[in-house]
Amino acid sequence: MHNQEMIQPLSGNGQTTVLSPASSTEPFRPAIPGLPDSDLPRLLERYAERQALSMVRAANFTQCLLQHHLAAEIEVLDARGNPLTLRGKDLYNEVTWRKFLSTTPIALRLRCSLVEGTEEITRRYRSFLLTAYTRRYRVLVHQEHLTWFRQVTLLVVVRRIMENKYEQSVLLQREIFADAWVAQEMRRLMALSQLATEIAKAVHHIVKAPQEQASYLIEQLYQVHAQQVQAHTHWPADPLPPLPAGTPSPGPFLLENGAVQEDRGEGIHAE
Repeated sequence: MHNQEMIQPLSGNGQTTVLSPASSTEPFRPAIPGLPDSDLPRLLERYAERQALSMVRAANFTQCLLQHHLAAEIEVLDARGNPLTLRGKDLYNEVTWRKFLSTTPIALRLRCSLVEGTEEITRRYRSFLLTAYTRRYRVLVHQEHLTWFRQVTLLVVVRRIMENKYEQSVLLQREIFADAWVAQEMRRLMALSQLATEIAKAVHHIVKAPQEQASYLIEQLYQVHAQQVQAHTHWPADPLPPLPAGTPSPGPFLLENGAVQEDRGEGIHAE
């Protein structure tokens, strides 16, 4: 990923798109001739969903970063040589994400598929941040800072796709996840995360002491929540069938030693 990567801004109305019941909610397409239309693509998406679940299982995005040994923030120098702090949670910011979707319309099919959507959306989101949004990300020139940017934006997109799958499932009252176990775990995770968010809002209203105390209490809340999420006894998942020999690994993301990495094309295959 380099700052030279460009994308032409596209117009959009900024409205949230929802699949109608009559629309196709099947984002999976056959990739290998001779197999049933849904078997392999759905299996690939199931692999990707289980991998993604392990990436996003945290109370909030900052906890997600810490869980994968990514810095919550980095300090760079702006064009004038002044220190500038870039925060990972700002890349996940709801306003920023909605602005991205309004200026770069993306088919809902892609926003509901890890296999088909992750790479394309990540590429577009990085380009939006580097060329069409704020100038603050254009100061990323050192390799370690660019690596951080790539890892964090990938994590943002994976989390957003998983959240979108959950939201569409709720809105349509039909399952968008390919894997039933992942759908169940995401419902639990979203419920816990929403509860933690509401408690954090309440702390701001209740605490009359200096703002630092409220921030401290909220930080403690999310740390306890993160511990509970990790300690939660997950309903055991049935093992997935092996992928056919020669099938590329699902999704452009891997987890290695807890860190987010770009896919190198390795996967789990049948002998």
